Amino acid sequence: MSDCSHLTLINLHEIRGRTLRDILSSQGRYQSWIAEAMGLSRASVNAWISGSAPMTETHAIRLASLIAIDPDEILAASRASQIEFHAGRLRELGVDESCAVGGGDA
Repeated sequence: MSDCSHLTLINLHEIRGRTLRDILSSQGRYQSWIAEAMGLSRASVNAWISGSAPMTETHAIRLASLIAIDPDEILAASRASQIEFHAGRLRELGVDESCAVGGGDA
């Protein structure tokens, strides 16, 4: 079985109560710096920072390295965000969330 952990999507807007925008600002960094350092478009980075799009686990770990925070903080903070992101998608699709998380009978 292959390891697909790098494909895990992370919807991360806040780390320990601080937004990514605040963390970057406190370091004198800008979205364009992150985009250039990661070889991505500024639009992609903007979507992560605004919380409107998820990132891969690989990108999250790279971002943590660039902004000098523990990657585990990003991964831990992402868990709650992932749940809310997916729950929102289920609501948009009209799926009963209780069934989607194993609440229904097998």
